[in-house]
Amino acid sequence: MLIRKIIQRSLLYKKIFNKAFLSLYLSYILLFLAFGCVPVGKQKYMQDRRHDTAPTINAKEYALMIPEYKLKADDIVSVEVFSLTQEKFNFLGSTPKMELTVNRQGNIELPVVGDLKVAGLTVGQMQEKIKELTADYLKSPKVTVKLVNFNFTVLGEVGDEGTFKADGGNLTILQAIGQAGGLTEFADRASVRIIRHDQATASVYKVNVLEDNILLSDRYFIQPNDVILVDPLAKKNARTTTSNLTLGLSILGTINSAFIAWLFILYR
Repeated sequence: MLIRKIIQRSLLYKKIFNKAFLSLYLSYILLFLAFGCVPVGKQKYMQDRRHDTAPTINAKEYALMIPEYKLKADDIVSVEVFSLTQEKFNFLGSTPKMELTVNRQGNIELPVVGDLKVAGLTVGQMQEKIKELTADYLKSPKVTVKLVNFNFTVLGEVGDEGTFKADGGNLTILQAIGQAGGLTEFADRASVRIIRHDQATASVYKVNVLEDNILLSDRYFIQPNDVILVDPLAKKNARTTTSNLTLGLSILGTINSAFIAWLFILYR
């Protein structure tokens, strides 16, 4: 009689343990299937969505829409003027390199030459204009103009959020993201937003870095003071939910273990 009772209790414990273990195991499997890794198709940059039927030997070529940034108020430009004029007759003296700020009227002030309207001009046009004006005072002037205040900001799902400085013009959105440490696993590459300010207005543009036809977009190149926002995929929220559920299951497993131990003591 005692042996039968012991066997019955052992079978009861085994049944309870198996059910608890099976419940936890199935829960983890379902969570893994529901909230798995982000598909490669949502991570790969510049995919060719046309699915060519035959491989091509030559590389694809795109005619890039390189924007011509036009200067505006508060822009800071570096102006460097070299000439064959003797230093004592050169009104720029020994410091031919200057940093000038475009004022609210859209002008810069050059020594001797005076105010020069540059707002609305490209850097190249400003360079030619200064060359023409200084030719009246200097011999064979050579003028170099660079935009100094080319800053941009990258926020969201990148390796290193912050404001960065471009070394030169014609910076692409991919280069900008690269400077910010690249996109994270959960970045929404199909919907990267660019916020662009122009005086009292702001515009928001969306670009898709998953497709290679981004090279045909006029948003491929960023402009000074652009803000690039990279939103997370829904999968990131799902991963957070998974972590919370995993914690809940861990607590549930502890409770189950305690319950089994209690049953074992109760029916021993």
